[in-house]
Amino acid sequence: MKILRCISLLCLCCLLGCSWVKPKWFTRSRPPKTEEQRLEAVQFVESGKILDADRLRQGGKLVIVPFKAGAGVEANNDLDKISLMIVKGAAQAFKNQSPHFEILLSDNAQDADFVIEGHVTGIKKRSKMKKWMPGRHWRSVSVEGKMIDQTTGDTILIFKDKKETRKETEDHLQLGLGIGEDVGRFILSGVE
Repeated sequence: MKILRCISLLCLCCLLGCSWVKPKWFTRSRPPKTEEQRLEAVQFVESGKILDADRLRQGGKLVIVPFKAGAGVEANNDLDKISLMIVKGAAQAFKNQSPHFEILLSDNAQDADFVIEGHVTGIKKRSKMKKWMPGRHWRSVSVEGKMIDQTTGDTILIFKDKKETRKETEDHLQLGLGIGEDVGRFILSGVE
């Protein structure tokens, strides 16, 4: 009798396990993206808005100020290195693709038509305890900033971006370089 109960219970478990129905949210199809949603997906930064496209298209001399520590972010040597990598990434994007902008060093900032400045709003590091635990852990860098017309003081564009990784080979410096390249590409997208 006990064997019969065990076999029937086992068959019941197998039948219920094999006949599991997927929930509606899993099987529901998504509507196709509209043209506007596709254009938003082309943006290079997490969020950004070009406020004065005509002035941006005129181009000019540009200086990129290293990003400062935002609220809740400790100002230290690591932040300085990340900020310089952001500047390097943006400068590379402009150097490789744009005759509209001439990149100036911070020594010649008074001659610039545009200034890019911003803040590092978050740096996520893996904890020392998790370093010894198995599995991968997130690293991330997030920034926000703006491009200003130096002669009028008007804001030309604003942006926010965040890069994160689980790869052991990527560190915060590489994330900063990627953010800088994305910011440069976003600005160049407004020129073209």
